[in-house]
Amino acid sequence: MEIPCWVLTRGRVSSEASDSHCWLSPKSSGKKVALEILLVCYLPPGLAVTSYSSMLTRPIDYLVSKRESESANLDILVLWDVLQTLLIPAWPKNRTTIAGTPIGDAWPLSILQKRAGDSGPPADGIQPFHKLTQWLTYSLMVPFQRILGMQWSNADSLTALPEYRNGGLFVDLGVLTLKKETYDRGMKTSGEGAELPTFDAGDDAIVEWRALTLVLIDKLYSKIQNKFGDGVQLSMAQLLEAGTWKSGREVAAQRRPNTKSSPILIKSDGTVF
Repeated sequence: MEIPCWVLTRGRVSSEASDSHCWLSPKSSGKKVALEILLVCYLPPGLAVTSYSSMLTRPIDYLVSKRESESANLDILVLWDVLQTLLIPAWPKNRTTIAGTPIGDAWPLSILQKRAGDSGPPADGIQPFHKLTQWLTYSLMVPFQRILGMQWSNADSLTALPEYRNGGLFVDLGVLTLKKETYDRGMKTSGEGAELPTFDAGDDAIVEWRALTLVLIDKLYSKIQNKFGDGVQLSMAQLLEAGTWKSGREVAAQRRPNTKSSPILIKSDGTVF
């Protein structure tokens, strides 16, 4: 498939809490109290979402109640549904919408729109990422496992994180290269004397870069897992934290010691990085 903006080089990827607040379950154990406080700190203050009132007041009880049986694992899809419902309204209203409803970190992409055509559903021309929500989901999984000893099902439904350290690694190592016309356009945006190209967060160059980052990390994850063989299971979160993100930061520091920035700059309001 032709990628309009990029060249892929093959072979290069070898608060306070009180009874009046009603945040804590009355019979919470010490560990459960600690975890519920942690969850509350993650949730935006002042939310009034009727459908999820039990999640807001009894976060652990809500997730546990959604299990198929008492012995079943917690479901990552339930947590995901809750977080998306709570957090998408916080996104800027001028972002991508479907039927007038903002959909968060999801962006129109020309190549998808062209493939979908005028008669296709609007969503077919949009590339979803939801990076910050996925990052939060990965983070919230850990205390349930370590503090309460609970495990998660459907954790493989989460993707890699399409952000500047993970994506920057593939650019710095030459796996991904901007096409000349796209690079020149980015340098023009950066202005005279600039050393790195700049694009808006919704520019095809950035949306493609983020999408390619997901694909490449999936391939890298598969290669590394195959190298470990049977008996060793590496999670995607482990690969991201100790692998691509850390490597991306270290390589950036070597290539650009003064700024340690990404090789491509994004004009954003802070919701995309």
